[in-house]
Parts: sequence; structure tokens; C-alpha cells
Amino acid sequence: MNAPHRTGGKPPSSAAAIRNPNGLDQPHVAASAEPGGLARNHEPEINLAILPRTPPAAVLRGATDFGQRQQGRSLACAVPLRDDDDSARRQLLAELYAETSVAERSPVARGLRAFFTDVAEQAVLFRQVARRFPDAGRDGSVRLRLDRVDDGMCRAFHTDCYRMRMICTYHGAGTEWTPNANVKRAEMYSLPPEDRLHDAELRYQLQTGWLAILKGEHFHEGAHRSEGAMGNEAIVHRSPTAVPGQWRLILRVDCD
Repeated sequence: MNAPHRTGGKPPSSAAAIRNPNGLDQPHVAASAEPGGLARNHEPEINLAILPRTPPAAVLRGATDFGQRQQGRSLACAVPLRDDDDSARRQLLAELYAETSVAERSPVARGLRAFFTDVAEQAVLFRQVARRFPDAGRDGSVRLRLDRVDDGMCRAFHTDCYRMRMICTYHGAGTEWTPNANVKRAEMYSLPPEDRLHDAELRYQLQTGWLAILKGEHFHEGAHRSEGAMGNEAIVHRSPTAVPGQWRLILRVDCD
């Protein structure tokens, strides 16, 4: 897949789109070369944190293998916040094999190991970000899902009802998003999907393998609520257009 780009056939309608076709220079986006930079999504002015990366070939081969095995099925599990990181990784790896009905020492497991290890690593990374919420309970958890998607789910630009979500597309086209200034925010959900943006062509796309943490509508609940200073809005995004015969494999890790 090519690098993330401004989709659509019209010329760019903003200077930012011309300067950086990936949208990484938008003022509400934090792009980092280090995993720790994803925690910047806790900052009031940021609602999308991105870690550009190219996973190793073994990870992508394992993801393709997993997606081919999981047709019509999703894998979901909880990742506790209370465990230390090493324990959480080991527990999650065991659960991924179990949920896929694959013995950890089998030949099939060897093909999936790099992929499952990468998934576990990203879930633990997201746990570290989620723990920064002042009211993150020691007995709480984050929710992990792996979905093979064969259609264009969530095609309308929208926001989601969670505090934060990590997303990574391991196979297929990545999630699309649009800049804050392009959204008719106050009236968005009273408008038809095609009218929610000022410029329907101004949208960007995450590259396969990139990590992103999206801010949701519930970010400011609980101890993160600040009277009179609600901070930035949730990121507006959507799934890419479905292409017949192609599918996507998506990791989501959510924090309520």
C-alpha cells in the first residue's frame, strides 16, 4: 500500500494538505518516532497520535495467515491493567492462541508467533497509555479485538464513544480521518453523512501497520473532566471504501 494520502481527485484545498499529504502536520495530530509519543493523546490539543512504522515481514505474513483462518469470526479478550507488563504479555499470548484454537507448540503456531507477539506488544503499550488516566482502576482492563472485515463498515464520518482507542490495520487499507477544522462539528449528527465536512475531499489515511491512538467522546469523563476547559473534540474518522475481493484485518484496543 502507498503512504497515507489525501484521497479524492480534486486539488488540495488547504495549505496543510499541500505541505504534508499525510496530514501529520495538522495541529491536533501528534506524530512520533517513539512508542512513548502515543501518550501525547492525553494532551488537550491532541486527538490523534500516530506512530508511523513498518512491521517486520513475519508479522504481516502471520497477520495474513490469521485473517485467512478467521473468516467471519472476531477475536476478543480483556487485558487487565493490574498485572505487570511481562505477565500481561504472556497471558495475552496464551489467550490469543487459545481463542484461535491453535496449540502454542504446533507448526501453525510458529507461523502466527510474530504476529501475536506484535499484537501483545501493542496491547501492553496501550495499557501504559490508559494507565495515565487519573481514575484508571487497578482492577480495570482494556478491551482487545481482532476483526477481519470484508465490507465497508462505518463508512460515514463519525466519532466513537470510548475514551481512547488504539487501532492498527495489519492487512488492507487503513482508517481515514479528517482535520478538526474540516468538520461541521456542532451540527454533524443532524446532517446526512455526505454533508458533515466542509470539504468532502479533505481526508487522510493511515498506512497499513501504523499505530494510532484516537480520542473518543468519553475522554473527558471522570477525573479528566475540567470545568470550562473541555479540550479538543474526538477525532472524526471512517472506514475506507470496501473493494470487492479484498479484506482488512484490524486490531482495536479500547479504554472506556
